[in-house]
Amino acid sequence: MNTTFQSAERKYRPDIDGLRAIAIISVIAYHAGMPGFSGGFVGVDIFFVISGFLITALLFNEAMAAGGRVHLGAFYARRVRRLMPAGLLVVAVTLLLGAFVLSPASDEQRNLARMAIAYSYFGSNFYFFRTTGGYFDAPSFSLPLLHTWSLAVEEQYYLIWPLITVLIFRLAGGQRTERFMRTRSMWVLGALLIASLALSIGTTRAHQNFAFFLLPARVWEFAIGGMVGLAGTAFYSRLQRWGEWLAIGGLALVVYSIVALDHSTPFPGWVAMLPVFGSALLIIGVTADEGGRVRRLLSCKPMVFIGLLSYSWYLWHWPLLSLYRIHNLGAQDVAANALIVVIALLL
Repeated sequence: MNTTFQSAERKYRPDIDGLRAIAIISVIAYHAGMPGFSGGFVGVDIFFVISGFLITALLFNEAMAAGGRVHLGAFYARRVRRLMPAGLLVVAVTLLLGAFVLSPASDEQRNLARMAIAYSYFGSNFYFFRTTGGYFDAPSFSLPLLHTWSLAVEEQYYLIWPLITVLIFRLAGGQRTERFMRTRSMWVLGALLIASLALSIGTTRAHQNFAFFLLPARVWEFAIGGMVGLAGTAFYSRLQRWGEWLAIGGLALVVYSIVALDHSTPFPGWVAMLPVFGSALLIIGVTADEGGRVRRLLSCKPMVFIGLLSYSWYLWHWPLLSLYRIHNLGAQDVAANALIVVIALLL
């Protein structure tokens, strides 16, 4: 195995935390109603690409080092330790706040309890798929745990992809050279990408809730991140001279998506290719050119700081915004929202 590339994949990447910062700022600014972020919801798609990039490389390296085996118990335990303590704390606090903000013994109280139960078994996206008129529907602000749909999609991906990785290695038999397994995994990811993207495009207009909330129409976003994560040293070496331009092009697509799209855009569908392929292109560019200006920008301390807090900030911001808007009878107060998202960051 190419040990140089293995260590490169495993080493800490501050620029990836910088990309997380772009994703979380766009999502939170969109939810807070801040001008210039009408398409900020695409931050979730950026997170999906990052997850595919990191988790696929991690699983592949582990399987190569262990003769095709992945310690599933250890992998799932790491995910639980990473995600659940903070998530369950936020849900508990949201239930407590809901007891004061929402009408006693009301449908709102009961719905909040159902959301909390759905989150506890990684099923929030199924719950909102069945019970809402859509993520962009006006009453969505009254669902304090609506944002957990994306966490459920990621958790379902974390459950399924390690099993697929194990299957890929098991079916390879004795042909487990790094190059062979990398190519084989790429083919599987490519097939998943094409099938899932076609499903997303085909269902977005007539069945937007399915395309938006459920994993089958989102797998392609993780898959393209995984393909970027599996690309070898030779691939990035060939692109080194173009790395900065690729990173600039990817960043431009991401920024365009954030400022140009809005809630009336049929999403995800083909439009989601803008932030998704932009994120993939950005990661390719900053990986190929480690000394580029875009990578230095993403790696600066403020960006890394926000990126490191992105998960917890995402958890806290929406329940506080939602409960405030319910208390405010649905009125959108951008100044108050700005204060709330700062409080969420402190939390």
